[in-house]
Amino acid sequence: MKRTIYMLVTVAVVIALFLFFTGAVGDRDKSSENDEETNIITIGVYEPLTGVEAEGGLKELLGIRYAHSVTPTVEVAGVSYTIKLLELDNESDAETAILDAKYLIKEGVIAVLGSYGAELSAAGVPVLAESGIPCIVPSSALPDLSEAGSSIFSASYDYSFQASVMANYSSSKGYKTVVVLSQMDDVYSKTMAKCFTDEFIRLEGNVFAYTYEQGQNNFQSIAAMIQSVKADAVFLPATIGTTANVIKQLRRNDINCPILGGDSYDSTLLFESCSNYGRDVYFCSSFSDTDRSNLIAAEFVPKFASWIKADGDHYQMNGQTESVSHISALAYDSYMALVDALSRSESLNPDDISLALAACDYSGTTGKVSFDQSGALIEKHCFVKTFDVEEKKFEIMQTSSVGK
Repeated sequence: MKRTIYMLVTVAVVIALFLFFTGAVGDRDKSSENDEETNIITIGVYEPLTGVEAEGGLKELLGIRYAHSVTPTVEVAGVSYTIKLLELDNESDAETAILDAKYLIKEGVIAVLGSYGAELSAAGVPVLAESGIPCIVPSSALPDLSEAGSSIFSASYDYSFQASVMANYSSSKGYKTVVVLSQMDDVYSKTMAKCFTDEFIRLEGNVFAYTYEQGQNNFQSIAAMIQSVKADAVFLPATIGTTANVIKQLRRNDINCPILGGDSYDSTLLFESCSNYGRDVYFCSSFSDTDRSNLIAAEFVPKFASWIKADGDHYQMNGQTESVSHISALAYDSYMALVDALSRSESLNPDDISLALAACDYSGTTGKVSFDQSGALIEKHCFVKTFDVEEKKFEIMQTSSVGK
């Protein structure tokens, strides 16, 4: 009996010693691993990489990836850090965008970039705002940033600005009657439609408002109504995934008047899809790859195009083109503005990063990135553009600026 107890005790001691030493080695390895990763910080990125908003999401991700390749490190409060990107696909779905935002918070990212798509940003932003994690929304306008909180910032101009630009452009062209055609149950389309209507009526224009459903392919009745009111133009605020289809449907139904839109039109793929139906279409954009007045943009365009061309996956993500989208430019500026803020932040504490972002004064490819008290962009600069279907390139028709 005593021998049995002794043997059990001996075995227990051996096991304990084994666990102690292997545990100590494990802790030491873990400590070594932490030491190696201590100077790594992670920025979360959630974008629609699949689904109806994928074209915009992929271009936004490309802008962020390129910026990261240019500036992969940052010094915060005297300490140098390597930046990692944690990329998630929200699948063009609002519920998934919410889940992605929660996952990024759980993973301990220091800040978030995204998402493309008004409804996707509107879904994810409240979750991020509640956590206090700083977030820059690169290209999607949020309806009311003042309700989002002090940690949310927008690098793009809002709905009212771009709608106002297009309403004033319409007035300057002598248009008296404009049909506003919006998509039902779409935040971007409905909000843009209202903002344009309010401004064009203020300019003493006449507005007739009609709606269509996502995926609708029969526009005969809508075309008949547009013709009956003798519209000088149609304002069509549509998302990047539906614009080409609606333009083609209107043209096929003999709507030959100018068609006007917002920054979602700024896509060579859209106009290549429209072919000759893309004539006499005008829109506003925060970026032009032919503008030489902005030296930063002039330097950015060829370098980004070369970076796209050098990688088959990037080329595919960019729609098999080297053209530089305003979405990619805004995303590039957002990443760089965040890195600039990190370099001025007193620590990696979210509140300190948000304070540094609030004081941002970064000069980028789309102009100066600085925010007002609500997190909205202060200086707004945009181009009214059209697409030359023969030359296959964009032309600048007019420029507009506020806040300078």
